[in-house]
Amino acid sequence: MEAALQEFRERYWPCTFKGGKNNQPCVNSYSGHASKGHQNAAGKPIGEGAHVFGLNIDHFSQGWILRVKDHVHHLYEKLKTTKLNSKDATEILKGELRAAYSAGTNVKELFSHGTCLSCLMEVPSNALPCGHIICSSCVSVFGEVQSETTTILESCPLHQGLFVQGRWRIAKKPDHAGVRVLTLDG
Repeated sequence: MEAALQEFRERYWPCTFKGGKNNQPCVNSYSGHASKGHQNAAGKPIGEGAHVFGLNIDHFSQGWILRVKDHVHHLYEKLKTTKLNSKDATEILKGELRAAYSAGTNVKELFSHGTCLSCLMEVPSNALPCGHIICSSCVSVFGEVQSETTTILESCPLHQGLFVQGRWRIAKKPDHAGVRVLTLDG
């Protein structure tokens, strides 16, 4: 969990610096500051200096990790003390995701190619029309299996029907297939 938070801090945590004409906000993440400094949305320099976190990042990290652990423990106890079939467990997970992502988080802005933001457990490999990418396990959990190779999703698990709905056909990839990339040199 600490590694995931560290990656998020380095790649996505916004800088809170404002400068240049009209007090423009810096759009660089922590990793973008090493060579570029502060830049506006047009890519123009607006100041020099290191990434400004805007809060005590170590204190935030410790509190965030404790809250996640407490929530996971609470969810585990909830699932352990209730006799559930897989459909009931899926509905509990959907409810937890809905609560987490509707509590002021703009899910339209959350993207990761390294971790499935639905389960936070696997590498995502299935792109959805809304732009989110989820893992094969979440496709199986949140979708309706049509055949051995096809699952239908009614909505993105992150949106939970709040923003984007559709009827998306997801082709099942072989269990040990990786992401394939075709390059054309020449």
